[in-house]
Amino acid sequence: MVNGYRFHTRDYGQYKATVNSRVCCRGNLYDDNELDYYRFTEEIMELVYVDQGNNVFILCCYWFDPVSGIRYDDQYKLIDIYQA
Repeated sequence: MVNGYRFHTRDYGQYKATVNSRVCCRGNLYDDNELDYYRFTEEIMELVYVDQGNNVFILCCYWFDPVSGIRYDDQYKLIDIYQA
């Protein structure tokens, strides 16, 4: 659980009815165009700082090409990711 969200790895959720191993990160290019990045979470690590009370979660991911690896469906408002 991170900030109220539960993350799973792709292997854990492979045969589950619902999937929570995919993440979208909002991004942009150097001009005014926005470009979103999509990924599968492959591994989740937690760094625990002793006596600090702070934990940091690291998501190791497989990223998809945001230009030619996705397609947006206007009718259903869905993102279709090409998985080679």
